[in-house]
Amino acid sequence: MGAHGWEYRRRRPEGTVLYAAVRDNLATLLAEASELGRGLPQYVERDFARYLECGVLAHGFARVRCESCKDELLVAFSCKGRGVCPSCNAKRAHVTAAHLVERVLPHVINTRELAAMRWPWASVGFLGPHVRIDDEAKRLLFLLGEPVQLAPPAPQ
Repeated sequence: MGAHGWEYRRRRPEGTVLYAAVRDNLATLLAEASELGRGLPQYVERDFARYLECGVLAHGFARVRCESCKDELLVAFSCKGRGVCPSCNAKRAHVTAAHLVERVLPHVINTRELAAMRWPWASVGFLGPHVRIDDEAKRLLFLLGEPVQLAPPAPQ
């Protein structure tokens, strides 16, 4: 264990059941799909091929060195795929959730939050100009007598 109480452990996708299933059956899947017609879309084939390289040191890595203890380790490149790789999907979900929680949701007031606020704290002036209010929340404020600018209805 490292001096900070944690130690990096490389994930080993080549040891998982999913990796073995894709590795053993991808060629058959692609051949059968092409026999039936057009085959699989190019991005699907690409995602499967990248998944088989994701996290495997033989397909590329970065050497990382700690400046304080001079310890070195190898970090395998990831595929950054969207459909097949569970590790990259989890990372993308984590990054997206963090972005929403830290940067988007604090600046948007929706109808449920607005209805839960006690009057007069729900006024537009109290919320300030940096907070965006969705259209349903604006309608609720309008019904409560608060002067707000309602967006014109979208053309159909």
